[in-house]
Amino acid sequence: MYDIIGDIHGRADELEALLLKLGYQRQGTVYKHPERKAIFVGDFIDGKGQHRKTVDICRSMVEQESALAVMGNHEFNAICYSIPDNTGDYLRHHNEKNIRDHAEFIAEFPFGSHRHQETIDWFKSLPLFVGHYWMDGNPGALSETVACVDYTVARPAGKLVAYRWSGEQKLEQNNFIWVDRHL
Repeated sequence: MYDIIGDIHGRADELEALLLKLGYQRQGTVYKHPERKAIFVGDFIDGKGQHRKTVDICRSMVEQESALAVMGNHEFNAICYSIPDNTGDYLRHHNEKNIRDHAEFIAEFPFGSHRHQETIDWFKSLPLFVGHYWMDGNPGALSETVACVDYTVARPAGKLVAYRWSGEQKLEQNNFIWVDRHL
């Protein structure tokens, strides 16, 4: 079965804490669970954190088949930030706001470097996830069949949330697992 893990935003320490809480164990360079697989719903990057470590953890889990992943809007934005358009600019303009938005990611993956391009190529290989909610409070079902795992760990009081799905048709409150953001 699956553990659906919400937006990480470069918070590698919280990601590792959540994986351990969910019963994953580090085996070499990858976290594995004996019976489950993680599903990352994107937004690996942006925000203050450890982007390289976060990408390395998620990518190695995907490549070693202990996780699946989809692209979030932040990966999509990073891709567009790296692709020139036909006017000499980029699909995501390099204006003051966007430079600030991508500063933490670019600091760890210098723009145009081999590591940057390799990471952008990996982002391009992921299916795109749409939706952006930034919930507050304690995680829980929005209805019997709707769950949000974006309790934005990017904010100081945020949480990194997973839903431990076992194929049930109706969501169960005790399947929400989370860790609070470290200060």
